[in-house]
Amino acid sequence: MTYRLPLFDHRVLDLTDGHAGYAGRTLGDMGAEVIKVEPTGGDSLRGSDAFDAANVNKYSCALNVASHPDIVARLAEISDVSISNTGTIDAASLRASNETLIVVEIPPGAGPVSCTAAAGAVGLALWDRRRTGKGGVIRVAALDTGPRIAEVPSPAVEEVSSLGGDRKVPASPMHLSETPLHIRLPAPALGEHNAYVFRHLLGLSQDEIAALS
Repeated sequence: MTYRLPLFDHRVLDLTDGHAGYAGRTLGDMGAEVIKVEPTGGDSLRGSDAFDAANVNKYSCALNVASHPDIVARLAEISDVSISNTGTIDAASLRASNETLIVVEIPPGAGPVSCTAAAGAVGLALWDRRRTGKGGVIRVAALDTGPRIAEVPSPAVEEVSSLGGDRKVPASPMHLSETPLHIRLPAPALGEHNAYVFRHLLGLSQDEIAALS
């Protein structure tokens, strides 16, 4: 029997920095394909255990968001959910070309409780979208603060030989899905999946990708 995680056919655009990334990790654990967009210098937590805990099960691309709003808009257009830190990006601009997009804003200093609440709110919003056909904006309250995310262990991960290719799946209680739409990944290197995001998802040429750096 094939088991599919609840969000196996959804895509999340993760524009967060720092501990807010835990919300995207939670959605990834629920089966969503999560695209982590980092500045070219990397997330502020990169290199720490907290970064690894917040960013397992995500694809990574590096992009100067302020310089390339058109690329962000195209990523938003093909996503079901976007997550960002409060005040860093305009919700209306993200939803301009995709009225079904659910935009989540997470306040500075948010910890696991706020991020888990955000993920739960996304589930409810996706359910409501099935009825209305429209997305919306979720603004998460600061339910907790402080860098406690490092206390949350990373889940067991599947080894992947290539994106969309053959997989080696060790026995693991975390492995709930046999579908190729769900691939579990360790926390990514900076820009590790640029080619997948920019070439495969957006159809950019090699020259166009080079111009993004």
